[in-house]
Amino acid sequence: MHRSATRLSSGPPSPTGGSGPRYGTGESPKYEVWEPMPIRILVIDDDVQTTTDLKRFLERAGYEVQVENDSTNALEGAHLFQPHVVILDYHMPTMHGGDVAWQLSSDPLLRGVKMIVCSGYPQSEISRALPPARIPIVEKPIDADALLQLIRESTEDIEQLAR
Repeated sequence: MHRSATRLSSGPPSPTGGSGPRYGTGESPKYEVWEPMPIRILVIDDDVQTTTDLKRFLERAGYEVQVENDSTNALEGAHLFQPHVVILDYHMPTMHGGDVAWQLSSDPLLRGVKMIVCSGYPQSEISRALPPARIPIVEKPIDADALLQLIRESTEDIEQLAR
């Protein structure tokens, strides 16, 4: 996830405002190692203990994590955080995960976000309430290894760009 990459630095910006290579100046280009931004994950669940535990676990795995315990604020939280992945509970008191998933998938700014639904409810009930996109469903209690694998699979394209 945190793959190093080498970036060519051509020094300070040129007087014309560009920062491209300046050939013929006798200066050697400088190379620096940089780390891409970590994958951002938004966890939406009304259970504070669940979000606390998931946040701690996912941060240890190297992800940047935000939590939202009120599903009615999920869309606003996603706009502010711009997550790569949203892990959401299905059964929440004010708005269930299916409604949140529909909002996220129909929002032009969030349409590409990957979603993972966590629930103790039967998968057949949950999948009927979700948008037609393939959204993995993880049963509660959550298997940590299975969740990490789903996150890796969901963010494979982002990881390849970082290489």
